[in-house]
Amino acid sequence: MKNIVIGICSVVLIFGVVLTAYTLHGRSVRETELSNALSYGMEKAMGMLMAEGSVIPKSDEELVVCFLESFLMQIDSNSVVTVNVLDVDGEMGLLSVEAVLEYKHPIGTKGWVSQKMCILLEAYQVENS
Repeated sequence: MKNIVIGICSVVLIFGVVLTAYTLHGRSVRETELSNALSYGMEKAMGMLMAEGSVIPKSDEELVVCFLESFLMQIDSNSVVTVNVLDVDGEMGLLSVEAVLEYKHPIGTKGWVSQKMCILLEAYQVENS
């Protein structure tokens, strides 16, 4: 009887440790995914400001749409994404956003990760002497 109780307690303890490790790993993966998606989306949107051609965003709203398209293509997980645009100025090359990724833990509770990122495009002018 004593061995049965020890066995059941050991299984429950191992299950709890595995579930905790899986939850922490899932959070880490989603933080990395959100960070990479924000970086990629912002760099792609700002790259279009520097590009020569007809795809240059003509307004701040088009710049935000360009960012959102690039950002959302990078999100692979089954999550709910909320993006708040904090500041945008296409003329000055400024884009600042906050993204919140909401997901479910393996035990069914909700979890979320958030990140703020700001990018400023610097324009250098090269003079030929």
